[in-house]
Amino acid sequence: ESLLLISHDIASIRQIADRMATMYAGKIVEVGPLEETIREPLHPYTSILIKSIPPVGASHKAGKLEGVSGSPPSLLNPPRGCRFHPRCPKALPICSLKEPPTVKVGESVVSCWLYAKG
Repeated sequence: ESLLLISHDIASIRQIADRMATMYAGKIVEVGPLEETIREPLHPYTSILIKSIPPVGASHKAGKLEGVSGSPPSLLNPPRGCRFHPRCPKALPICSLKEPPTVKVGESVVSCWLYAKG
């Protein structure tokens, strides 16, 4: 049996799912085992999302949470190449030119030029 749950609530997802997909601007950018993806995210957007979750029991003094800089792209006229490149802290020149390939990394797949070979 399968269930597709779309949520930004990682704590709830952890209770019911064993795999996680990260979507940005209508494209899936990473899919993998849930705990592995949370522990070691591959895609820069997944990494930023995970870092934006406050730790359990954290107070407002615990430190600043990370967020995504810039504005989300238009879904009617998305950017060329990787849709996340205008906001990505690890963007390469090719990211603005071509859509990234989907690459298998361990038990996960990621669509990111950082993992492309050659």
